[in-house]
Amino acid sequence: MRGCRAFGCFLLSCFLVFLAFVLSMLFALLFPASYPLLISRLVLLSSVLSTVFALWFLSGFPLPHI
Repeated sequence: MRGCRAFGCFLLSCFLVFLAFVLSMLFALLFPASYPLLISRLVLLSSVLSTVFALWFLSGFPLPHI
């Protein structure tokens, strides 16, 4: 079961990076001057989010204690 979760996390990470790439391309068409900065920020954000989600997913979706 853990192998399926790891593969799912990998697919989700790939999807998030692809989504960040597509969004950056769309934004670059609208605002060409800020393209390089946007690419770096979106790639960094998608990498951080996919890593956090992958760790949360592999740990079995624990709910935060409030």
